[in-house]
Amino acid sequence: MIGAAKDACTFTEPYRARPSRVMMVHQHRVINDYPLPKCVAAWLNPDIALHWVLDAVTEVTDIPIMKEGEPEPERDRQGLLRGTVRMLSYLENKRLRQTQTALLKEVNRKLNIRSYDPDINGDAEATDRTIDAHRIEIMGCVEDAGPAIVLQFALMRTGECRVWYDAQPGDVGAAGTPAAHIEKQLDWLAAQAYYFIKDVVHDHTHHDATSDQITPLFRFDSSRKERDHSDEIAWRRETLWSLSREIERLNREGGLTDQRKALGIIAYAEAFQASLMGHVRTQGEGQRFEKSTSVHDYDFKHLKDSIKASIDVNATRLTQKIQIAIAAPTIFIATTALVSSLVSAHNGSMPPLVKGAAWDRTTLGAVDPWLPWLAANPALTGFAVMICLLMAIAYFLLDGRAGIYNAGQRMLSQFGRALAVTLFGSLLWQWLFLLFYHLLLVAAAFALTMLCFFTVMGAVTT
Repeated sequence: MIGAAKDACTFTEPYRARPSRVMMVHQHRVINDYPLPKCVAAWLNPDIALHWVLDAVTEVTDIPIMKEGEPEPERDRQGLLRGTVRMLSYLENKRLRQTQTALLKEVNRKLNIRSYDPDINGDAEATDRTIDAHRIEIMGCVEDAGPAIVLQFALMRTGECRVWYDAQPGDVGAAGTPAAHIEKQLDWLAAQAYYFIKDVVHDHTHHDATSDQITPLFRFDSSRKERDHSDEIAWRRETLWSLSREIERLNREGGLTDQRKALGIIAYAEAFQASLMGHVRTQGEGQRFEKSTSVHDYDFKHLKDSIKASIDVNATRLTQKIQIAIAAPTIFIATTALVSSLVSAHNGSMPPLVKGAAWDRTTLGAVDPWLPWLAANPALTGFAVMICLLMAIAYFLLDGRAGIYNAGQRMLSQFGRALAVTLFGSLLWQWLFLLFYHLLLVAAAFALTMLCFFTVMGAVTT
């Protein structure tokens, strides 16, 4: 998954003589917190457009395996990716910036096109030396591209990512800068390096690529001495809380797509909880683990069931709304066509008009008095009939908040149910009363709509 980001240039190659792999990534990232496209934000503020370069190799490490309820270390030949992350900032000098751009283009070319024979006559040692030489050549171009801030990182197969400075970068704060401000800048740089690592080593399956802060970077504080609130426990707690908050946010604020994304994040949270919440790494020489029960596990089952139920409800509402949306134009077109055909039939059945003679009309019964209005306003007629029919359809097809009338419709239905239970003890009589009650409401709504329709038609013709 290294280089999963679409805009990253990646080089990855396994060594032949040892169980390891070299990985290098270059990405031009725009730290865009503005409500603007990236290109516009970078043009307005060039300092937010930064070049990041990752250079790392896989190493042997211990991973925890649960045996008889206790975590035991087990060797993993490539369980750790360790190396450096370099941040090359924006250069104000135009000539230096052009040089940096040319060198980074050369870096991209070397990352994408190998300039060596991957297997030299089957000689594993010679091939590994060639790979290392290619790696050094690429990093030489990166170092010549301009000043950079370097951070160390370790990414483990368990999902843990640790970022640190070997030494404080000299250009983070000018002389006289308060220590608290420098520490804040160092935290910001470490967080951005963490987001860069996350972006290039995994595919954003259940969340947007810009949502970096779902899982936070937690600062280790060596002054913490409380056993149940140590750094090893605190970062696990913060990660689990952040995942849970994101799940709740997607379920509460999002639609069907976001709710399905929430189920995917629950899968991540359950995997994190199963693999990392039951143990902590101990300090000192060697990587050892000890059992931990300081953080209570989340019961994600009930949350998952609740989200699935919400998805079913919202899917039903969406289906019903789509049916209404399809029915509306269909009814409108059919009604308008019917009105036009009635007018045409009426006019076609009339005798030729003779000047000075009375107009002997052929009637269409009760519809005939309204034909002048219908002929004058066929579109308005079709719209009024569409509203009437949609009211009837919505009342029986839609339920609860999915209905066109939402809270009003639900209130009337609840009142009818309460009245039926109060007046009748038999379920049959309650059902018959509710049927009559709803038919009466539909008839009343239809009558009110027709009254409004005729009022409007009268105003139009007048």
